[in-house]
Amino acid sequence: MKKIIVGVVLILVVAGIGTPFVTGLIMEKMIKQSYGDINKIYTDTGSGISIEILQYDRGFSASTIQWKVRIRGMEPVDGVEGITFVDQVKHGYTSVVSTTILTENKWYSDFVDEQLGGKDPLQITTEYKLSRAIESTIVVERFSVEVEGNVLDVGAGKLVTDCRDSLKRFESKGTWEGISSPDVFKVEGVSMEYNLEMISTYIWDGVFSLALKSAQFPLQGDHAEIVNFSSDYVLDYDPNVDQLSISSGIGADSIEAGTDKVENAFVRLGVNNMDRLGYGEFIQLYAKIINETVDGITAAGDNPEELQAVVTERMAAAQFQVITSMEKIMKKGIEIFVSDLRVQLPSGDVKGDLLVALKKDMTIAQFIPLIGQPDLVLDIFSLQSNMSFPAELAGESQMLLAPLYPGMQTGLFEKKAEYLVHKGETKDGKLFINGQEVLFH
Repeated sequence: MKKIIVGVVLILVVAGIGTPFVTGLIMEKMIKQSYGDINKIYTDTGSGISIEILQYDRGFSASTIQWKVRIRGMEPVDGVEGITFVDQVKHGYTSVVSTTILTENKWYSDFVDEQLGGKDPLQITTEYKLSRAIESTIVVERFSVEVEGNVLDVGAGKLVTDCRDSLKRFESKGTWEGISSPDVFKVEGVSMEYNLEMISTYIWDGVFSLALKSAQFPLQGDHAEIVNFSSDYVLDYDPNVDQLSISSGIGADSIEAGTDKVENAFVRLGVNNMDRLGYGEFIQLYAKIINETVDGITAAGDNPEELQAVVTERMAAAQFQVITSMEKIMKKGIEIFVSDLRVQLPSGDVKGDLLVALKKDMTIAQFIPLIGQPDLVLDIFSLQSNMSFPAELAGESQMLLAPLYPGMQTGLFEKKAEYLVHKGETKDGKLFINGQEVLFH
């Protein structure tokens, strides 16, 4: 019995001692696979970014990994192209944890030594779990540097990112105290959060949000200031109809520039019911155009004539491609909207909403007859619009109150008390502006 017990104990001890080694073996494969997945995403998007593992020294309970990020068009620094990272990895029982440094890059180590007294403010730790989840934490400690005679104070920040499902799902939260320079500018209270799931290379379902407590510049004399700025980007994919909707909201408690000031400002812009495949092709083309333009600008160097020629040539070549690609998303039911527009001015409030929808599939060529037959708009679009703003903003101009088209029985706006008010809608095959039908014949 004692021999059996001793044998069991020895097995457990050996297993316990050997587990970090086995974990290291498994994690090496996982880490290399993760880098491969990242490279595939970068390749598919044509971003010109690639990751290469230069060295992987796996030990019994720890490993050292050296890898490099290369960015197309990035000028070599001191003869070293790209950014080199070194990971010191500790093997655990269910995961490995790496600590990453950038000091192998001479430009970075010189900056730390010469500007920060040898204290590296950047801390990067990453945990690779056996469940294939990856959690990365980036911490920046507060530091100050001198730039052209001005002191630049950089606040502390933290970013935590959780990756799952082979880099197809990302969750991240970040905070940053901000950045300032005495008597020049001040930005404080930055926060960021996103939760995204990959639908395809160019389509990520989820929400991205960014917030800013305040920004002031310059700090003396007439200055601009924004307080409690917020923005978000939302993509909602519906697999049942293979369509997606995208919107972006932007707002602030107050925005001030010199003597002008607005408060409680917000607007949301978006598109509903887009064909997923058509949108994906459009974004892919857009990315291709941008990448090719950047490549051309990089190749042109500092020659302004060549830079202008590159931009002109790229844009001209892209026009037809963009039009053709756009037609793939101009499908029946697609909606473009502006919602919850609101701004508080000293003279009163501005409010508005707009929704325009396609009633049938369209091509660019099919819009041309509208020039001579404006009544065809009722066969193509449906409309809902509302807006009001203080009449004093229009000054003495009567343009908005006068009919712009012979068939209009009212202007785009009507004056009600101290406001100009607009309402537009299509109903029963007719267009109404401020309750009056627009006559096309």
